[in-house]
Amino acid sequence: MKYSLIEGDCIEVMTGFDPCSIDAIVCDPPYGIGFMGKQWDCSVPGEEFAAAALRVLKPGGHLVAFAACRTVHRLMVNLEDAQFELRDLI
Repeated sequence: MKYSLIEGDCIEVMTGFDPCSIDAIVCDPPYGIGFMGKQWDCSVPGEEFAAAALRVLKPGGHLVAFAACRTVHRLMVNLEDAQFELRDLI
């Protein structure tokens, strides 16, 4: 099985991908809980992230995103607003 692990700012990296070219996205984005007072964790990824992910996923592709209990709803709304079909929550 061929796979790639790509590091970098996800929105910047995804702009370089062709539309409908990715089978799955597994990510651990910022949780929006202000972890240790860090600015990078002040909010969950917004609709810009979700729209970029949806653009590069193949039809039927999956996005798995880790989130904190108290902010997962914000991430879910952003994904839904970008037209993702929400399925399971583990």
